[in-house]
Amino acid sequence: MDSGNVFKGLFYGGFASCVAETVTMPIDVCKTRLQMDGAGGGVKLYNGTMDCAGKLVKSEGAGALFKGLPPALLRQSTYGSLRYGLYGPIRHSLG
Repeated sequence: MDSGNVFKGLFYGGFASCVAETVTMPIDVCKTRLQMDGAGGGVKLYNGTMDCAGKLVKSEGAGALFKGLPPALLRQSTYGSLRYGLYGPIRHSLG
């Protein structure tokens, strides 16, 4: 990618970061549920990742796998855009 075109880098970086966040969100939701499963002496509800995802979809619907997506996309669209979009121009200006 041409490091001189900052806007193209900002767009590509933000877009790629948002796609990656959307794809990995269900995994992250299951990871968090598994980490909290049985916390504080509670009853364990899940027996692994696939069990967690299946029970989550059955009890709360498929949208439950994407809880927290809007703030995650906001973070990725700003952070990813700046990180990838400005890396080349800053690198070339320093050396």
